[in-house]
Parts: sequence; C-alpha cells; structure tokens
Amino acid sequence: MLIGTLISNILNIILVKVLTNRLSTEDFGTYSLIMAFTSFPQIILLAPLSAAIFPFFKKNDPVESITKLQNNIYELFIFINMILLVIPVMAWGTCLLFQISWSEYIQFFFLAVFFSGTVSILSIMDSISLANSKIKLFTLFPLFNLVLKILIALILFVYDAGPIRLIVYFSIGQFFFFLIEYAYLRRKKIILFSLSFPLKSVGNIWKNQKKEIIIYSSNLTLWGFFSWLQAFFDKWFLHQYFTSVEVGIYSVYFQYGFLPFVILSSVVSQYITPKYYANKVDYQSCMNFMQRLFKYLYITFPILLLGAPVIAYFLSPMLIELLTNSSYLKYIAVFPWIVSAGTFYFYGQIFAVPLMSKELVGRIRMPKIVSSLFAVLLFGILTPKYGVRGVVFSLLIANIFFLIIILKKNRNYMLKLSERSR
Repeated sequence: MLIGTLISNILNIILVKVLTNRLSTEDFGTYSLIMAFTSFPQIILLAPLSAAIFPFFKKNDPVESITKLQNNIYELFIFINMILLVIPVMAWGTCLLFQISWSEYIQFFFLAVFFSGTVSILSIMDSISLANSKIKLFTLFPLFNLVLKILIALILFVYDAGPIRLIVYFSIGQFFFFLIEYAYLRRKKIILFSLSFPLKSVGNIWKNQKKEIIIYSSNLTLWGFFSWLQAFFDKWFLHQYFTSVEVGIYSVYFQYGFLPFVILSSVVSQYITPKYYANKVDYQSCMNFMQRLFKYLYITFPILLLGAPVIAYFLSPMLIELLTNSSYLKYIAVFPWIVSAGTFYFYGQIFAVPLMSKELVGRIRMPKIVSSLFAVLLFGILTPKYGVRGVVFSLLIANIFFLIIILKKNRNYMLKLSERSR
C-alpha cells in the first residue's frame, strides 16, 4: 500500500505537470474550480456507499450474504444516480418551456453526475477488493486509472482541448476502465453483483439492509456535505475576490502541499480500518488498539509537524518550478504553511477511523460541521484581504481545530472502553 501511495503521488505529479504546462494559469484555475464543483455528488452522496462496505462486511459470512450486501450497495448507487440525472433533465425541460438560458449550469450538472458516478463506482469496487484483503488489486487498479488520465491529457492537448472537454474525456475514460475492472473482478469472484437494472428492486430502498446502510451513510453524507463546502469555497472565494490565476496557483500548492497528506491518510485509514474492526471483538482488544494508535501519534506527530514544513521551506521553490513553471512561484512563501495544514488533516482523518463504527459514527458529525463552517467563515473573512495567504491560514486553523475535537472524542471513547473492560 505504501509503494502504491508513492507511485500514485508520482503519477499525480506527472498529471499536474502535464495540465499546468498545457493549460494557462487561468485555464488551470478554471479546471480546478469545475473539478471542485463536480465532486459534489461524489463526496456527499456516493462516497458514503464505499465507506459503508466495511461495517457491514464480514469475510467469513456465507457467499449469499456477501452477494446481498454488494447488490444492495450497487442498487443504492443506481438509485442515487437516477435521482441525480432527473434533476438536470427537469431543469432542461423548464428552460425550454420558459425560454431561460441556464444551459451552461445544466451542462455542468450533467458533467458532475457523469464524472462523480464513474469515479464512485470505481471506488466501490476498490473498497470491495480491500474488504476481501486483495491489497494488490486495491492498489493497482487506481494506478492504472491515473495512467489512463495522463494518456488522455497528453492526447487531448495535441488538439488544444479546454478544461471542460478534458473532464468529459476523463469521465468517458473512467467509464470504460470501470467495465474492464468489473469484468476482471467478476471473473475472480471478488465482485458478485451483476450489471443489471432491476427497477423494482432499485426503487425499494427501505428493505432491511438497505435501510441500515442508508442510516449509516446519512452521517457520512452530512460529513461529506460540509467537507465539500470547505473544499469548494476556498477556490470560490479566491475566484470572487481575485482571478482564476490565484485559483490556479492555490490549486497547485494544494496539490503538492496538502493532497499528499490526503492520499497518505486515506491509505493509512484503509490499512487500519480492517484491523480496527477485527479488534472490536471485545472491549480489551479495542482498548489495546486505541492505546497503540495514540502511541504512534505521540511518536510520529512531532517529527512530521516539524520536519515536513522545514523540508518544504527549502525545497518548494525548486520543486514547484520544476513540476509546473515559474508563474506558480508568486505566493511560494505560504507553501510550508499548507504542508502544516496537511499534517493536522492527516492525523484528524486517522483518528476519525475509530468513530466510524455503526454505533459511534454519529459522534463525528458535529466536529466536521463545526470545523467546516469555521473554515468557510475564515475563508470569507481572510480571503478578501489576504488572498491565497488568507485561504492557506484558514485551512491551517480549521484543521488544527478539527484534530483537537477528534482527539477529545477519542479520549472519551477510551475512557468508556476502560470502564467496560474492567
């Protein structure tokens, strides 16, 4: 998984290098803004389905139970996408009827549904692979997908493709990659659901296990909504008060200074999630797991918090110019601070894992809501005056705040485990 993460980061660097050198700074800012919008359905409605696989999956369950779970996840995925597609179709009909020129917004919505749907079905299949302990498959398929995107970008830029066309072709590439991955995993008997559209079954979303999945996912949907607000409004405020150039520069800093921590936290979280559920057999085992988790925090957090920004301070000017071009060095002084924000985010996500079980997932709602609203408030206050610097410091403060709350929630959880294990 660590090797896969390293290769994934390298491929992301190559992809951004291609995009920033083929698109102008302004066009790359536009591309980043559209991508932030298209992530809306994915983060809020579809990603919770992938997360729901782990609490409901038991490797030793009969094949019938595992097949039922996969079918329920797949049918909920189809149901959500059908509802999402109805919205722009109705809006398009309304525009024709009343002669309203909203075609650009409807186009963006269609694009958002297509892009997020193809990303999310790939994520669902990768999560099923991980739940089955197929680590190599879980690692390799996303890497192949990234290679495909790089190839698409290189081919399209020969024909001077703009940001919108690029995202359209990324979506098409993801769809065909889904068909290939599905065929392979189906042949290996890892994927057990069939690509059918049983409308009656799809529409029945309140049958037993589906209802449980929806209730569980609703907490993550709320989490996702406020995560999206935070991820969208940093770029939106920059675009409102400055230009797409600032959006593009900030997006590059986020890509190289913050996103590696997002990817690493995802890998570490996915690594420890099965271990955490394996230790939930009794209170003492769960307590031991939590103690080991905090031990790693005490050892690694000071090293990463001090070391990463110092390294970024000395290397970032050279690396950013090498990986993009000199026009992205305008605000390079803030780069170590976005690395610090990434460090706090990394530990916040890892310590959210113990609170993701069915009985505790409600506890993560309020920390995410409060920290995200706090971040958006800071964006609104600091961005008009300080621009990129204001966004970066808002991001740092919000992630410090979130980590403090999550650690407190985990401490309270450990106290209860300690009482019950006596």
